[in-house]
Amino acid sequence: MSIMRFVMSCGATGIEVRVGGKLRAQRAKSVTYRDGYLLKVGEARRYYIDTAIRSCQLKQGSIGVKVTIMKPFDETGVRGPNKPLPDQIKVFDAK
Repeated sequence: MSIMRFVMSCGATGIEVRVGGKLRAQRAKSVTYRDGYLLKVGEARRYYIDTAIRSCQLKQGSIGVKVTIMKPFDETGVRGPNKPLPDQIKVFDAK
């Protein structure tokens, strides 16, 4: 998907797009597209993940779209959170 490529090129760490509902058939289905690194659980999910949910009514029925974007680490706090991820390790040089 070109939208996912655009979001990743703008600096996002990861993205997930879920589309669910009646997609061309009588039976409802769900399709998930992922790219990059995405947190699912934990404290860091609160300040690294942005989520948006929208639904649309069509003639066949309703469909829903859920987009989840993980923001990158930014020391200044402008493009993303200034808290480092808890799983990042900093290795110092030997003396």
